[in-house]
Amino acid sequence: PVTPGAPESVHLAAWPVADESLIVDGLGARVDLARRVTELGRAARAEAKVRTRQPLRRALVASGAWQQLGDDLRAQVCEELNVGTLESLADADGDLVDHSAKGNFRNLGKRFGKETPQVAAAIAAADAGALAASLAAAGTATVDLDGSPVEVGPDDVIVSERPREGWSVVNDQGETVALDLELDDELRLAGLAREAIRVVQEARKSSGLDISDRITLAWSADGPMAEALRTHTALIADEVLATSITEGVDVPAFTDADLGLSFTVTKA
Repeated sequence: PVTPGAPESVHLAAWPVADESLIVDGLGARVDLARRVTELGRAARAEAKVRTRQPLRRALVASGAWQQLGDDLRAQVCEELNVGTLESLADADGDLVDHSAKGNFRNLGKRFGKETPQVAAAIAAADAGALAASLAAAGTATVDLDGSPVEVGPDDVIVSERPREGWSVVNDQGETVALDLELDDELRLAGLAREAIRVVQEARKSSGLDISDRITLAWSADGPMAEALRTHTALIADEVLATSITEGVDVPAFTDADLGLSFTVTKA
């Protein structure tokens, strides 16, 4: 039906007038930052080969980004990255990256000539973390050459970074995201529950069920998967639209050998 008095065509309709009083200053920039942090977090997961379905305890971002995001966008980033909390790197215990440094002989040779091997040895003997920090902050650093200070620059030193065990760290365009990869039993069970949700959803689709159809779910599993299903019954029921979930199935319609899970899905 056509609304009485409406224009003959949508192409002839007037555009609504924007209420500029509703525009939140800086929101666009904050959303862009949230997207960048999310992309870096996903890259960190991919680098560590950790599936998005596996919940992680926390992600760390630079303190400036953490403050700019605010509570609302921090919660959104947590949801996108499937992490429990988003925290500031400034609150982390110790550095997350191990540094190593060595001399760039090609550049050192131009500056120091015959003293190049000695300067390179001084670079290798210096605190690599402090050296990297000084080069990043000031563009120069000082090393000790037989009791005398020698200034070196970024082109004189090759700095390598390696995330410490248990962390995946990605840096890009001035932003840093670090993922805590340590898993406890609680996180492992939550990850298994997410995997169970995935295979049940695939079974729903292959069974020809509509996206809104309610189901009954019966399952059989052993070990950690069984514990995950018992622990996260409410979550699984909510995600797969199950009106009931029961343990024990005589003739399973679906089996996932990798997960050790057998189950039936029936329209409720």
